[in-house]
Amino acid sequence: MRVVLAVEPVDMRKSIDGLMTLVRGAWGEDVYSGHLFAFPLCQGSCRLG
Repeated sequence: MRVVLAVEPVDMRKSIDGLMTLVRGAWGEDVYSGHLFAFPLCQGSCRLG
């Protein structure tokens, strides 16, 4: 098993479907591979588009 960590904060309002789309599209990973995908939260004054 691999652990894949996003290097930038992710907007958690995306829901599970949005996160799966990010993993598949931007990262080219298989969401059903058994790997763990971790997303850091944006806190404080962090601005997301």
